[in-house]
Amino acid sequence: MNIFFARVYDKRLLLYTLLSIIAFIACNKKEDLGIDFFPEETFDINVIDTFSLTVSSVLYDSLITDRLDRLLVGSHLDVQLGRITSYAYCQVGLTEGDSYYLEKKNMRYDSLTLALKYDGYSYYDTSNLQTLYIYRVSEDIEIAEEDTALYNKSNFFFTRRPLGQISFYPRPNSGGELEIKLDDNLGLAIYNLAIERADELANNDNFQEYFKGIVLAADTSQSAAFIGFSTESEMRLHYTDYSELPITQGKYIFPIDGGLYFNQIETNRSGTNFAELTPITQELYSYKSDNHSFIQGSEGVAMRIEIPHLTDLLADGNDFLISKAVLEFYPITKDSENNHSLPSQLNVFWANKNNEILAYNNYAATLYTDEEYGRDTRYEVDITEFIQYQLQVEGINHNALIFELSEDYNTSVNRVIIGDAKHERGMSLKVYIISIK
Repeated sequence: MNIFFARVYDKRLLLYTLLSIIAFIACNKKEDLGIDFFPEETFDINVIDTFSLTVSSVLYDSLITDRLDRLLVGSHLDVQLGRITSYAYCQVGLTEGDSYYLEKKNMRYDSLTLALKYDGYSYYDTSNLQTLYIYRVSEDIEIAEEDTALYNKSNFFFTRRPLGQISFYPRPNSGGELEIKLDDNLGLAIYNLAIERADELANNDNFQEYFKGIVLAADTSQSAAFIGFSTESEMRLHYTDYSELPITQGKYIFPIDGGLYFNQIETNRSGTNFAELTPITQELYSYKSDNHSFIQGSEGVAMRIEIPHLTDLLADGNDFLISKAVLEFYPITKDSENNHSLPSQLNVFWANKNNEILAYNNYAATLYTDEEYGRDTRYEVDITEFIQYQLQVEGINHNALIFELSEDYNTSVNRVIIGDAKHERGMSLKVYIISIK
């Protein structure tokens, strides 16, 4: 454990001796700590919980969403956060080693379908009927030369006439699939390429030059669930073979997982407490949003907490030791949209004033659930090292703590809304101090 000394005096030996009791400071009284071992009035043990905290929601420029093994599709009007929509873009390729050629005689085209396999993820209410559209991408899906990935703000042109659509009640935990019939004009075109043994079906690159990909898009006039589909989903060309008896049904598989795929996220927060959080502002203080902050996956929203007056601890010139610092805050659970369990942990990082990460310390804010009443459900995190670090930094700085989802941050729309210090169940920081007299 890194120990910070506010001042270095001849009392250093005493400070080292005090280390033996640090583990008990937060939960024991003075008389329980062997205090009689030390000369009378050698030190004081205090808890300070009056720190002001500057809380905000921050929006990252972009978030990597490609090659993350989930096609995320949905559109929902969240009462608290506004409209959020996810489009899944994906290339469709050929199965390596397979021949996609057919004989001209005794064959018949049947249909072209898209089989979307549920991966078990959903968010918001899945009991409502929802509509999904399939569009054809009209430009190459590719990573720009100046980038290394595709992001939640990436997008490509696609035709506005759908290749197919379906209205359905989601069954995300069924382990099954959703098979959608696609336009027969496209199906016949691909079938004829197979009959003609065309170059477009000679290899994967040729086919993706011909058929650049698809977009999965939810109906944005609905407020429905977000559904996760596996990247093992596939396009299927169905045909009938009459060349010999018995007559057989055949199909060619065009997989998705061999190419590029990513999720594009769009948001519209107008009319909500978070309307001012935009790609231009990128930060919204909680006092402007009804004393709330929020975290949401895929969109790239995190919570930021700054402790602006921490160095006031140094003002009186006394020697002291920071033995422990605990931050706790309460998620807003009285929320009509909150029909999912809260994440058990949140990742915590140190960041500078520009929200650039200074240290990946593998911190985690842990959820403590009040099973009986729900009132005391809260997150706690030990930030002792951050406090010690901040007290060593010379001059004024705006370093802060950043909180993100610990799971599925790039592939989900899971969200947590949190109250700041002025909320009903206020956020608080408790710093346990050993002061040397």
